[in-house]
Amino acid sequence: MTMRAWLAGGLWFLLAAAVPGVSLAAPQETPFGRYYALVIGNNDYRNLPKLETAVADAEAVSETLKSRYGFEVRLLRNASRADILRALNDFRAELTEEDNLLIYYAGHGYVDRQSETGFWQPIDADKDDDLNWIANEDLTRRLNAMTARHVMVIADSCYSGTLVRAAQSEIPTGHEREAWLQRMGEKRSRTAIVSGGIEPVADAGRGGHSVFANALLAALRENKNYIEGSSLFQQISRPVVVNAEQTPQYSDIRRAGHEGGEFIFVPIIVVPQAPAASAASPAAADKSLELAFWQSMQESERAADFEAYLQQFPEGTFAALARSRLAAIEEQAKPGGAERIAGQWVSEVITNPFDRNDRYRIHFEFKVFAGKLVGTLTRKSSEDSPRRFPATTRAITDGKLEGEAVSFAEPFQVLMGASTEDHKRQFTGELMADGIAFFVQDTMGNPPLQFRAARSEAQ
Repeated sequence: MTMRAWLAGGLWFLLAAAVPGVSLAAPQETPFGRYYALVIGNNDYRNLPKLETAVADAEAVSETLKSRYGFEVRLLRNASRADILRALNDFRAELTEEDNLLIYYAGHGYVDRQSETGFWQPIDADKDDDLNWIANEDLTRRLNAMTARHVMVIADSCYSGTLVRAAQSEIPTGHEREAWLQRMGEKRSRTAIVSGGIEPVADAGRGGHSVFANALLAALRENKNYIEGSSLFQQISRPVVVNAEQTPQYSDIRRAGHEGGEFIFVPIIVVPQAPAASAASPAAADKSLELAFWQSMQESERAADFEAYLQQFPEGTFAALARSRLAAIEEQAKPGGAERIAGQWVSEVITNPFDRNDRYRIHFEFKVFAGKLVGTLTRKSSEDSPRRFPATTRAITDGKLEGEAVSFAEPFQVLMGASTEDHKRQFTGELMADGIAFFVQDTMGNPPLQFRAARSEAQ
């Protein structure tokens, strides 16, 4: 089935997946084509320091992609330059425009700051000789030549940020999501999630995996619906920033033929097999109705929607998840939850990375209303650095408080000649005993900010 045929059929695939008798082959057949993965983990370097977790990370990623998403995976442990390039050439020869390829690399990386070139260092790499290294250009040239519609690189290595552009992709709002996924599924994509920028990244973490791999595995294993690369990145970024001195990045790959699409992960729906004659039975119809009902409201933040689902399908496929979401919404609505963040907060002094003389604090005022985080933020000059505009106040949007996690957006406009452009800053924070630890990324491609805020004395 081509992507255009699926788009004409609307929700056909989603409903068919819930009907007994329908099974998924390996690699998984989805509305977005077949899924393949090249997974590389290098520990036992011959001439560079050995790593601790890269092979275990690659093995866990490989198993998760196969068991939860139906990928056909080629796993390379302790791979040489020739092993990696040969595998890439094989995929170039085999994949069609209906296919998707994920490339995961865990191993050493290096950046030549004079030429601004990043490299992967395979198992046979020498410290001071790049003969056996793989330059970003080697990778991007092969990605550009592939006919596969969607290719994503996930790189957990030092200096992996040299692979991507600075600009960030936009993430759709809930009501735009279905149409947006359809558009992204048709467009060619070459994107990357990388574990850090132009910086070293952590090898060891908890459970025998790196900090980045732990976050990636958790996001992939907990996901139960279509998830595009930009949303997967959002789930990975905060736990990595909180637990390690590195800043993950997500964007298109430079000069690799990106045309604005997205890599979309489609989890396998496990359905008991039954004779084909039963496909039109009342039970099959109920399953189809339940899935359509769930798909229509699973992103909701209203308790009433999940209560309605449970009333209609008390023993349904998604009943446990619905009860969990309902409990989370009700917990957010409790006064005790609001008291943790409601009130005024002030950040430490923040320095503008483009103007070291521009120093300011951000003053926040938060309220929780009907389970939603609302409020304002105001930038004020620090005492030793008067700004041209001493104070600017904006309302926050899309605010959420989920357990210890805080997130919201700050929309703003930028004057470009005679017109303006709409942009936003995305704030992600963690409530801690001594304040809130924030990570901020804007849509203009500026360097991300990290800072802490404490309760203001001026209550």
